[in-house]
Amino acid sequence: MSDKADEMQDTKSQSRATRRIVVEKLPDEPQSQQRAQGRRLLTPNDVSSPDESVRFNERVANYSPRQQAGERSREQHSHRADGPAAGARRISKTSQGSADQVNVKRMLILIGSMVGVMAIVSVVLVLWLGNDKPKAAPPVSGETVAVASPVPAQSVPAETVANTPSPAAAESATVQPGPASGTEAVATLEASEVRALSQQLASQISQKGGYAFAPEFVELIRSKIQEYSSQKALAAARVFRREINKSFRDEGMSPLIGYTLALSRSKFDPSVTEKGIGIWQIPTPVVRLQGYLGPTESAAKLKVPETSAQISAAYTKALLSTFDAEDFMYAIACYGMSLQDAGRVQARLISVAPEAKNRRDIMSIIRTGVLNSNQVDSVARFFAAGIVGENPQKFGLEGVQPFSSLY
Repeated sequence: MSDKADEMQDTKSQSRATRRIVVEKLPDEPQSQQRAQGRRLLTPNDVSSPDESVRFNERVANYSPRQQAGERSREQHSHRADGPAAGARRISKTSQGSADQVNVKRMLILIGSMVGVMAIVSVVLVLWLGNDKPKAAPPVSGETVAVASPVPAQSVPAETVANTPSPAAAESATVQPGPASGTEAVATLEASEVRALSQQLASQISQKGGYAFAPEFVELIRSKIQEYSSQKALAAARVFRREINKSFRDEGMSPLIGYTLALSRSKFDPSVTEKGIGIWQIPTPVVRLQGYLGPTESAAKLKVPETSAQISAAYTKALLSTFDAEDFMYAIACYGMSLQDAGRVQARLISVAPEAKNRRDIMSIIRTGVLNSNQVDSVARFFAAGIVGENPQKFGLEGVQPFSSLY
């Protein structure tokens, strides 16, 4: 009996120790969670009997790692089931990260759009400012000035090559500006500047002032300027420098007249034969008529620079002497005519404009019919050539000296 009592006492002691170990190993249950449903724990009363104590000890001894893993799995499942708030928080963080990425993309797109718009606006402004430059007024193309001569027709000698204008020819005379030049040099030369340079050239030659150039005649000069803006032509002027300076000074004239006449009629090209022979293009019949060449002398002498310069200077001096000093423009208009025909032009000029100051407005004289269209063209070419020859730098002719520096 005593042995049985001792055995029971030992069993109780062992069960208490075991119970104490089991209780100490259990984790504290969270207050916010509901008590887990499962196997009920044994109480001291349950293990008071020997049979229950033995079975309890066997279960404790057989508690394998596999069972522990199963319990941990169930625990994790319980945590997932009881944690929808944590999942929502994770989803919220992911959504917030995606929204941040979308905002960054939108900001980059907005910045790129602003940069593109600014670039387009800059290009448009550059193009607009580039095209907003002042442009010279184009020459009046096709404008005509009808003139009528009150002076009856004069008889013309048969031996004369160049004809003076008859009343019918005078009525049909027109001032027709040539085609406008599209080059930058002429486009930037304003009509007011052409007028000022023409007046300056007239004063240099005649030593007089007060010349008037109407808009129609200015545009006619302006339309022909580019024809003489030639590096080759102006450089060739130096080739004839010695002959021109000597011959025209010997006749008591400024060499500027000789240079300007040669440029306006042949561009200093001796091979030109459109109006005559040599760089001044004097018609052979006129040269013979005025006695500059004998009946048996060859016209080829007009190609010799020295002879050609002497004949041209003597002929020019005779034309200028036919008119008053301030009327040199009308002597230029008669270049290529016989001296007799030039005298008739001078008589009509004095008839329509007795006052010298009225003859300085060439356009008003043109309207009276004193000059025909060919003569008007010759005067306009003379001024165009003189403007270029005296102001080569205005037309981008680098390294070319003005005519006035050659004598």
